[in-house]
Amino acid sequence: ELGDVDKALAQFYEQAIGEAVEKGLVSEIEVRNWFETQLITEAGTRGTVYRGATDTGGLPNPAVDLLVNRFLLRAEVRSGGTWYELIHDRLVQPILQANQVWSAKQPLIQMAQAWFESERSINKLLDGQQLQEALATDWQALGHSVEEFITASREAEQVKMKAFEAEKEAQRQRELEQAQALAEA
Repeated sequence: ELGDVDKALAQFYEQAIGEAVEKGLVSEIEVRNWFETQLITEAGTRGTVYRGATDTGGLPNPAVDLLVNRFLLRAEVRSGGTWYELIHDRLVQPILQANQVWSAKQPLIQMAQAWFESERSINKLLDGQQLQEALATDWQALGHSVEEFITASREAEQVKMKAFEAEKEAQRQRELEQAQALAEA
């Protein structure tokens, strides 16, 4: 009656990962993907991740420590090592929903996904003003797929520009030849 528990848990999650991102410990896409791939199983249950010397399942240990201190994760010592999991099963759906909402607000992620789904069609790449606007954003923080998409877009744009310059030069040569022919006549 007093509020939406899922919404409160999602805000709790957002605040914790926001702090890790703000402190420069990890990129936002990296930590969100880590939760979805390492701490939440395909079946939608809590998974466990082993703490290595420098990272835990690909996430730097200082970021993991912060998430533990924010009561999002709990550590368990067993089998000679430290393992991490979500503090409660109740967090699984709010985290997945929060990540989905965040991803929907990232147009470059959506465009990169559409490009991959189209089997990397050149028609789905950015060009001209769209590419310049994308390059002006913090696209590097959006993950490997966006990086690959932007790189492919840049390369395609360079090919177009070279073709345009070659056509301009060919046109200039034709005009020069016509002028020479006219002068000779």
